[in-house]
Amino acid sequence: MNHEQKITLKRGESKFPFVNVESIDDVTRYVSKQTFYKAESQLMDWDKNYFTIQLQKKNEIFYFYVMDKLVYAKDIKKYLYDNYGETFELYGVSENTPITFGGWVKETYQPLSRPEPVISKKYVYNYIRPNNTVVDRKLKQLYPLDENIGKIPLGLIEFFNRNER
Repeated sequence: MNHEQKITLKRGESKFPFVNVESIDDVTRYVSKQTFYKAESQLMDWDKNYFTIQLQKKNEIFYFYVMDKLVYAKDIKKYLYDNYGETFELYGVSENTPITFGGWVKETYQPLSRPEPVISKKYVYNYIRPNNTVVDRKLKQLYPLDENIGKIPLGLIEFFNRNER
């Protein structure tokens, strides 16, 4: 791969720098060394169940999630209820929708009609959409649920096979 075709890889959180990769094997080695981190809050000590990877060459980007296994909204609801007696509402999707879950954050706001602030919790989660790609640490596809399950995602292979424009 020549200098102009360098591909950079970045873990989703901004504190992680870009690194250069030249092949899918390089990406696999990088991903296998990464760890999930704890999302600590006043309510829970939750191991964040995913991280994100972004591959970029010139103006082309391939973005995907890395998870040990798919986690569904119903799993998180059960975890919260079993461990804390709490749950959260799903808006507009099924409990069988896969999600990323990062714990919760405390929100404080001051309504004009009340002398004291209102404190609430906001759960940090996102639905995994049909156009998202989820892989395990060996880059084997977990989602979408199609003929590529258990294989390196076609989009990732195409990303490395495409010539620079």
